[in-house]
Amino acid sequence: MLRIKNFYSGHFIFCICIVINFVTIHYSMSKSKNKLLLSRLQNAKDKIPNFKFIYSALIILFFGSLFLTIWEVSIYRNTFIPFLIPFLIWIFTGLIITPFLRKFLETYFLTPYLLLQIFFNIVTWGGIVLFIFMWTNYHFASKNTFIKNAEIISTGHFPRSKHDTCEQPYIIINYNGNEKQLVYLCNTQVELYKSVDLLVAKGLFSYDILVRSILKNN
Repeated sequence: MLRIKNFYSGHFIFCICIVINFVTIHYSMSKSKNKLLLSRLQNAKDKIPNFKFIYSALIILFFGSLFLTIWEVSIYRNTFIPFLIPFLIWIFTGLIITPFLRKFLETYFLTPYLLLQIFFNIVTWGGIVLFIFMWTNYHFASKNTFIKNAEIISTGHFPRSKHDTCEQPYIIINYNGNEKQLVYLCNTQVELYKSVDLLVAKGLFSYDILVRSILKNN
């Protein structure tokens, strides 16, 4: 089975990991801050109406959106869309919604720090909006397909990790001015091919999706 992978697809997870590390370091710097947070959490449970329910819902939304973001990356790998577009949707959704939720998050998420609120909103609301955008573009694509031939720019193999059984081969093509990396099964001798036929459908938002590909030696 063909897997589609772009050079920049891993940046979604990379960005999440970087900010998670920032948050972890931030809260591990001072034990007094942790004690103060626990104290505020206990007081909020006692004094703020529906605090426990809303706080739990926010936690579920946060981790649920992480799952959706990972799912979205698999959709992105099969979508011919410049990386900058989904990335900006992800970022700007969180930035735009932050001023509207500032007091709400300070009350129910006990997060007075602006950077942490922005992080939460980008991951949560940005992840949800981006998933909806990519999912609808992919699953509501046109039933009509067309074939497009693309010249193979270069080929290569990924370094073998402890979880891989081989150095997985890949090709790089240019699709409408954007580089796309297509990854194949271990036994595929990609060096023998010069081009690839792409069976493509038009997505709901006009971003093409890949149905399948066939390597060509001419």
